[in-house]
Amino acid sequence: MIIIYCLVFIILLLLAFVPGVRELYEREDAKELYINMDYSKDPHFFGDSFRHILTAAVEKSGVDQTISEMKLSRNEDVLITGTYSYVVVNSEQHVLLCRGNLQIDGPNARNKEAYVMGSAKMADGSAITAMAVDGSLKLGKDVSVVRWLDARGEIEVGDNCDLGVSVAGKGKVTLGKDCKFMRLFGKPVATREFVNHMSFSRPVKKQQRYKHILGNYKITRGIILDQDMKVEGDFVILTEERVEIHGSVFVEGNVRIDGNVLITGNIFSQQTIHLRGVEVGQPGGIKSVISKKEIVLFPDVVVHGYIMTDGKGVTA
Repeated sequence: MIIIYCLVFIILLLLAFVPGVRELYEREDAKELYINMDYSKDPHFFGDSFRHILTAAVEKSGVDQTISEMKLSRNEDVLITGTYSYVVVNSEQHVLLCRGNLQIDGPNARNKEAYVMGSAKMADGSAITAMAVDGSLKLGKDVSVVRWLDARGEIEVGDNCDLGVSVAGKGKVTLGKDCKFMRLFGKPVATREFVNHMSFSRPVKKQQRYKHILGNYKITRGIILDQDMKVEGDFVILTEERVEIHGSVFVEGNVRIDGNVLITGNIFSQQTIHLRGVEVGQPGGIKSVISKKEIVLFPDVVVHGYIMTDGKGVTA
């Protein structure tokens, strides 16, 4: 019986070393960081779906320019304009299909969904439920979006706008101050004061591909890192010297970056992300900045791809 107890004790003791031995041989921590690719689904899904539903309904009706009731997700009155530029003050009672350019005058203009085949402008203080634009889109100050905006050109956003759930542009998306957002996509997304810092020419030092920090991690001097990083605590970069991280950063705590920084991979935080003087990703690629609780974008920020939060997103 004593022999059996000893054998059981030895087996239980050896079990404690199994994870370490497995890591030694399989090198799980050496693999690249996992990023949930659900965040990289088509950012133009809402806009493209709305375009298809509305144009199919108009084709089926055979109507060219009038107000008619059509079956969309439900029966809706649809206003169809000609190919000229159209000015609307309040289209709260009907969905709009504009075959030319559209100008939404304000303030206090309230509008339902709109599909604009040209370019569109929204005046200060105006509001819309959702809008798909084939050209460029310009928002004035204090504009309110209930659901989403989608443009195949560039999007320029004025100060103090509420951008609803999603804003997606196939060109550059430029943000004003004091704007609220949840999901943004652009090539790139940038605050107005962004200045391109891509002039750093020192060679990248090859290092281990993956770095795991158990506590907080702070960078206060110029450095080049060629690795993905996982930080169990807070991650801070605070220096005017050039910092480059050629990889992704996964942070369990808060992220605060203020300086002259390039991160070529993704940034993910379980808490908050505050960015100033940062470029994420590179032209031609798509990367993500994702935070569970909050994202604050200060001046001089550009992200080539997605910015998303489950909580509050603001520009300062």
